[in-house]
Amino acid sequence: MPTSIEAIFNNHQYPSILYKNPKYIHIHYWILKILYTRSRVTSKKLYAVINQIQHRGNILDIGCGEGQYLIPLAKKFQSHQFHGMDLRSDHIDFLKTYINVQNMDNLFLKVADIETYNLDKSMTFDCIYLIGILQYLHQPEKLVARLANVQIQGQKMVVYSPIVNIGPSSWFKKWQQKFKHYDNSQQNYSEFDLEKLINFWGENGYNITEKQYYYGPIGRLGREIYNALLLGFIHSHITIKIFALLFLLLLSPIFVTLQVVDSYIPKKSGNSILFIAEKK
Repeated sequence: MPTSIEAIFNNHQYPSILYKNPKYIHIHYWILKILYTRSRVTSKKLYAVINQIQHRGNILDIGCGEGQYLIPLAKKFQSHQFHGMDLRSDHIDFLKTYINVQNMDNLFLKVADIETYNLDKSMTFDCIYLIGILQYLHQPEKLVARLANVQIQGQKMVVYSPIVNIGPSSWFKKWQQKFKHYDNSQQNYSEFDLEKLINFWGENGYNITEKQYYYGPIGRLGREIYNALLLGFIHSHITIKIFALLFLLLLSPIFVTLQVVDSYIPKKSGNSILFIAEKK
């Protein structure tokens, strides 16, 4: 039975064609980089951090999902060992299918609840990254404390997270509340005060060596236009779906450009932050 549009977007389920032709997942990765600031900026930052590792490194992706960072990085840096963990077995099953088809031997995968799973302390990780997952955890500070046990001096975490700053526009908030979407489908969703978020690492022996804010006013507008049209496309009847899809295509140069421009404007605050924490 074909996977519904709502299941693909709200529950991150996979269309059956991807299991038959897993290489097509790269089209999905490419679309994410076009549409989302997070995908663009974190991919670039992760590449830069991992490229600095001179020995045979161990890299850990916490909440690896569909592998949008894990797969391209593991293919690029084949001398390193990559480890991916995710709560959902369908994500891991798909990625195992992919690596078997691609004959990748430097990628290791595990289904695990990252809030309770204890990593083997005999292995340390040169780079651990947590991209857009902290807001879904009940006790993120405990996860950071456990991850600190598998890193030594000089090793790094790369983190991208929403933070409390300026809320959504009133028109978008009213529109968003009408529909089920990925964030309100989760058991928990919390945005953090910046100081509280940074303290999770400070209390566990890390220095913040880099940080960059994203989604200032221009970027937020671009994201809200896109998300409003996407919600209309997912949840409306066929006539509205057609119009929403047409507007998505027609307006994509506008909302993508707004987000790209925003990412290059220096900001002292924003609705999201990307930072690097280095173990003391």
